[in-house]
Amino acid sequence: MILIFLLLLIALPLIFLLLILFAFIMNKKIGFSMLFLLFIGLVFYIYNSYYTLQPGQSVKIHIGIANEALDPRTELYLVKKDTSELLLTGQKIWTLRDSDLWYDVEEQRISRSKVNEDREIVKEYVDNRSSNDLYISEKGLIARYKGENVFYVTSSEPYDITLTNVGNEPVTFTAHVVYR
Repeated sequence: MILIFLLLLIALPLIFLLLILFAFIMNKKIGFSMLFLLFIGLVFYIYNSYYTLQPGQSVKIHIGIANEALDPRTELYLVKKDTSELLLTGQKIWTLRDSDLWYDVEEQRISRSKVNEDREIVKEYVDNRSSNDLYISEKGLIARYKGENVFYVTSSEPYDITLTNVGNEPVTFTAHVVYR
């Protein structure tokens, strides 16, 4: 999986360079300019969201204010390439898209909201085990899954999320923020 990712990381810029060269040879100034801008944007996007942290290293990701839409959402896309432990700090409560679990760091609880027969919302608590893909530690949320998760990080004030490698091995991941 990592090999495929690294090949794409190298192949995509090369393909864009070939397209730019082709547009330049064909003397298509508009096409050349557009391809060049796309290439610069792609390189900036790829290299700005790809991280490899050694044990103990951390990186801060800035979360800005969501836009003025009716239902503004800010999402953190976190794709981990391995199962090394990554500590997420900066929020009191973490929630995932497409999940009914709430990870409350302050109360050290994982809860699930359900609707009972009387149509009342009932909170149900889930065991916080270190064997889970996501679990709560004293400092924050520990992610040890391999794959992609999308965290809701919407806020009315800008803040930073810190991702720290708390494992014994290097951790490789991509992280980027999407404002909707």
